[in-house]
Amino acid sequence: MTSLPRISILVPLHNAEGHILHCLQSIIEQTYPGELECIIVNDCSVDNSMSLVASFLNNYNGSVKFYILNHAYSRGLAACQNTALDFVSGQFLIHLYPNESLSSVAIETLVRHQQEMRVDIVSSEGLGFFGGRVDDIISEPSMSKSDMIIRAINYPLSISCRLIRTSLYFENNIRAVEGVDQRDLSSTLPKLVFCSNNVDMIPYPLWHRYYEPNDSKDLLFRFIQATDVLIEYFAGHDRYLNELYKKKITYVKGMLSEALYASDKEGYNRALGKLKDIPSRYFHHTKLKDIWQNFLLHHYTIRKMVQDYQHRRKS
Repeated sequence: MTSLPRISILVPLHNAEGHILHCLQSIIEQTYPGELECIIVNDCSVDNSMSLVASFLNNYNGSVKFYILNHAYSRGLAACQNTALDFVSGQFLIHLYPNESLSSVAIETLVRHQQEMRVDIVSSEGLGFFGGRVDDIISEPSMSKSDMIIRAINYPLSISCRLIRTSLYFENNIRAVEGVDQRDLSSTLPKLVFCSNNVDMIPYPLWHRYYEPNDSKDLLFRFIQATDVLIEYFAGHDRYLNELYKKKITYVKGMLSEALYASDKEGYNRALGKLKDIPSRYFHHTKLKDIWQNFLLHHYTIRKMVQDYQHRRKS
């Protein structure tokens, strides 16, 4: 490879003492012969994460340049990405979460592919681990820009572990949305793909992700928030808007089901408000009234089944 670009690795850190050393070790083991910098943003961790990072860096004397930035208060993942982005000096960057690690040849392979194909974003497959064993292969087919945007809308894709041309952020004023972008809920990746000249995919795994049980509270609502950000961004692009509103309807129906099943009046009203936000033309052949009546019937049926069951137990 010639004219090797500097690569910036952005690591947001909040209470990740169980994974952060594995993540950092994978960075210093890279075979990439060009310049590497790693920007760690500490989002007010209260566990042992920063002590582990400090000890790790005190014992490291290699060529990777490490920088630590500290938030004054915990602001979330999106804010960490933005803070790190303001500090990067690399021509390309990689978002890497603490529960992820790169294979030793990952960056070298991604950069070589970028230089050969002249693309702005290079992705690859990954391996997902749960409970210490491989749980799934995280894969995306090679596809065009527009198809990747559609896929990101219908199957929210993580922004991490991709080689991304840094200028896409600055030339197009793209930022993560604080309070919305959280891991696989990213509303940033579709914007980057839209502004890129081209994208490509390497069909073999170059990274690992270690899963842990998630708190799924308000997950559908946060997916709707991310979708709303993209609806605003893609205003005027009917192909993407059709997909976005179709997905939003699915999320809202899920929220309504959860609220009805749990007799959650507040969640029910919040979901109904989101449903009413959707222009009627995006319901296609499904009328809002029909959706409403179906949910009421569903709720009545569940309540009737529970009441019958309770009555039988008493008798």
